[in-house]
This record gives sequence, structure tokens and C-alpha cells, in this order.
Amino acid sequence: MPLSDFEIKKFLGKGSYGSVFKASRSSDGQVYAIKEINVKYMKRKEREEALNEIRILASVFHPNIVGYYESFVENDKIYIVTEFASGGDLQNLIETRKMKRYPFSEDEIWPLFLQLCVGIRTLHKHHILHRDLKSANIFLSADKSMVKIGDLGVAKLLKQENSLAKTSIGTPYYISPEIWKNSPYNNKSDMWSLGVLLYEMCTFRHPFEARDIKGLASRVLAGRYSALPKMYSDDLKNVVSALLSRNSASRPNIDELLASPPVASRLHLCPTPIQQHILHKYVSVAVYG
Repeated sequence: MPLSDFEIKKFLGKGSYGSVFKASRSSDGQVYAIKEINVKYMKRKEREEALNEIRILASVFHPNIVGYYESFVENDKIYIVTEFASGGDLQNLIETRKMKRYPFSEDEIWPLFLQLCVGIRTLHKHHILHRDLKSANIFLSADKSMVKIGDLGVAKLLKQENSLAKTSIGTPYYISPEIWKNSPYNNKSDMWSLGVLLYEMCTFRHPFEARDIKGLASRVLAGRYSALPKMYSDDLKNVVSALLSRNSASRPNIDELLASPPVASRLHLCPTPIQQHILHKYVSVAVYG
């Protein structure tokens, strides 16, 4: 399908390796997000990494992951056509709520957080590390009730579940201690980023902030952050604490998190359909384990 089949409506921003636009298909008016990646001056490795997003997107189908439709090459540019999330992203929602001094209630946080967990579970079950989980990469439905994990441009496909990645990558505020230390890392690094996201939803700020990169690394490695507001439950605080464990071995993987009592007991709040045997598995562990 050529680019001429689409009408570009709006520039949405920069994603990994390219610009993202809102576009409608001329034949039926259907709205999509299109990422444009200029590969003309890219080195071979960069081109392979750009194509990596297509391979990963095309291999994963889940309601909490931005849907892939097609891709094509035209005039030294790769175009990736994906689902358009009309509610913007979580970063914008957090900034809007912060400006209005309108914190998320715990009843709002759990359904959003659970959807992130279910989406991450799908990625990790496919041995995919996202590596750049952040509020700007979490997209929302029009009514803000559904979340979709997007921008898999720097995601990495591991050959097996216990493999370790070595390339340092990600957005500073969300980077795990093991990456700051230039140590090999695995899916536990995504879990750290999930903890930062949850903290950010509760406080409208990141757990670790500093004036420069060196200071930020120092704060992350020290592992000290301000407590969540008193309005939130001990369950929520305990989940944040577990996810922000400096030692990756102490940090839960996604299955351990979903099986933990605070999370498993609330899976019914997740608006995404969860396969019944999976739901039963986690709830059973929470109740009897």
C-alpha cells in the first residue's frame, strides 16, 4: 500500500528512529498512526534495528499493545502503520491532572496498572523486552479507560526467557539500577520501569530526579525515594516497593507480580479480557499460596 493511499492529518511527535503522524486512509477514512523512518543515511545496524520494530509488532497481538497493520518502503523511508490511540498518552494525562491538582484515585490507578501488567506479560511471554517503558509510550483510548503499550522501536527479542541483554538503552528516569551499572539485564529491567510508572501515576513525579545524569544515577543506585501520599493503600505502596527493588533478583517478574495477593485479588478490575485459566491461576496462588 503506497503512502498516497493515506492523508496525513497531524504530526504527533518523535518516536524511536522516526516521526509519527496521524493519518486517515483515503478509501474509508479509517484513522491510523504512521511512523516514518528515513533509512537513507542509516548504517546497516541502525537499519536492522529500525526493521526490528516491524518484526516485533507483527508478532504480537493483544488489546493492551498498540496494534500493527502493515508496513511498506517508499523513497528510502520505511512506513509503519499502526493503531491510533485517540486518547493521547499517559504522560499528557498525568501533566493535565497535575496542572489541575487532581490526583488519580486508587480506583482509577488499579485498572490502568493492571492493563500495563497484562500487556507486559504478553511481551515477556514472547521473550520481548520493551526497554523503553515510560508514560509517553503508554497510549490511551478516547475515554482514558484503556491503555496500550506502544513504541517498540528499541525492544529486544531474547532467544530464551533467562537470556540477558547488554546494550544500555532507555529513558533516564525509567532506567533500572542494573543498566546504570552497565550490567547485563533481563525482563526485570522492564519491571523496574513499571514501578517508576506506577509511582508517577500516584505522585505526578518520578521517584528519582536530579539536575544531571550523574546525580540521577547516584539517586537510583542509592534507592531512596519519597513515600507515596497517605491516601493510597498499603497494597499499592508494597507493589511500588517491590518493583523498585534495587536488586533485580529481589524484584518480581511479571508472573510473580500478578500472583502476589495485592495484584491477584484485584485482577477482576482489569477491563481487558483475561483468559479464565490465567485468572484462576493467579487468584488461586494469591488465596492458597
